[in-house]
Amino acid sequence: MSTVKEVAKMYDAVLSLRALHTNVKLDIRVPCRMVLLLAMAVEQGLSVTDPGNLLKKIISEEDQGKLLELTAEMLKKAEVEDFHQKLKEMAAG
Repeated sequence: MSTVKEVAKMYDAVLSLRALHTNVKLDIRVPCRMVLLLAMAVEQGLSVTDPGNLLKKIISEEDQGKLLELTAEMLKKAEVEDFHQKLKEMAAG
């Protein structure tokens, strides 16, 4: 069985391929519900502080910022930014 460190190295090698740095244009139709769930998944996944968290090991700080920017853009385009913020506030207590 691979350790988290070994898997992180493998992901780093694969994600470094030049072809994976090509910009793509996506034209997708998804319900606002999915945008909200995806935003929650990204934010919660990036906020985990467990040292064994594979996601944190394979995603650079720069790429984490880009993911959060992409999430914010999706929320804006879906016109659910305020709703997302209210959900976060309600979840925080």
